[in-house]
Amino acid sequence: MLWLNDNAFSAEPAPDDQGIHGYVSSGPQHGYIGKRISRQLFDGWMEWTELQLEFPKGFFVNIWDASQLENLKPRTHAGDEMDLTAGWRGDIPGDIKLRLSTTLFNLYPKDQWWKKDAAVQSLWLSKEYKLGKHSLIPEMRLEWISKTSDFGGGALVTIPNITHVWREPFGFKRVTL
Repeated sequence: MLWLNDNAFSAEPAPDDQGIHGYVSSGPQHGYIGKRISRQLFDGWMEWTELQLEFPKGFFVNIWDASQLENLKPRTHAGDEMDLTAGWRGDIPGDIKLRLSTTLFNLYPKDQWWKKDAAVQSLWLSKEYKLGKHSLIPEMRLEWISKTSDFGGGALVTIPNITHVWREPFGFKRVTL
């Protein structure tokens, strides 16, 4: 995934003097692959919308919505979902970034909260290594997915990742891979 914006998914908490800030994004997406469960959840056009709010002291709230585009048939609701996340991120000793969050996956039908929905508790740990204008950020994400029809008693999911950040390439503030 290539991001050309300044901090859409930054691991950095909001500085205390910035107050409340965030972003809204929306756009079409084809195909929905659930990386937590390594499966394609929906193969069709969807509208993905996200609202991220950052608060002082590292707290954040995120609302993410995926909806099938109404004018495309057949409509199955397989791709309809709204996720609500609340969490905190900050630093721990050793220059390690820590992020804790809890998410409710409100699955179709969206108007029936807590029925056949899934809850996910997440722990993210990362550390940045700077190499001139480049940074490598290894990360480990651990998540507990509550009991669902897919995971009888729930499941522990591990998601390792490494991010490469290149500062000031081609006149951009940064490019993140």
